[in-house]
Amino acid sequence: MKQFEMTKMDSGLTFAADKRKPTKLEKSENNDCVVRAFSYAFNIDYDRAHKFIETKFNRKPRKGNFDTANKMRNLKNAFGKSITEVGTKIINGKPITYFERKRKKARKRLRQYTTESFIKNWPEGTYFILVRKHAFCIKDGVVYGNRTDGIKKLKRIKQAFLITQTPKKKTTKITKK
Repeated sequence: MKQFEMTKMDSGLTFAADKRKPTKLEKSENNDCVVRAFSYAFNIDYDRAHKFIETKFNRKPRKGNFDTANKMRNLKNAFGKSITEVGTKIINGKPITYFERKRKKARKRLRQYTTESFIKNWPEGTYFILVRKHAFCIKDGVVYGNRTDGIKKLKRIKQAFLITQTPKKKTTKITKK
């Protein structure tokens, strides 16, 4: 499976650097943050994630991915894992990941999560994270993605999706008497 080197960044976040040898397809790609985040979140290899995103999300080679949040909302599950949007409220007709923060002597106000505050509030689990024009993955408080994702702790999160193992259905055997 994947090999990672954990690095504590100056920002205070822990970043997982991918140490495996990149495939030919991976070397030839640009603007592939959604593919990488999907690969990390679902524990699948890059080429398999690339093929999935290409077919299900209509991604064009070296062109990036668009409307990822809506495509993730419609997906519901993939590779034996469930996808659930977390922390989202509809504000001005747009779904945005917010949380309530109360300051001393002030009323509650809605604030967008940053990478740092998201990890503090959601320390466990695997999350597919969308920020403005970018995507990465957070697993148990560790950032998986581009190196800069571990540095930019104040990047505002637009949407977050919890990735969990789909429970196996219980089967009952019917026996003849």
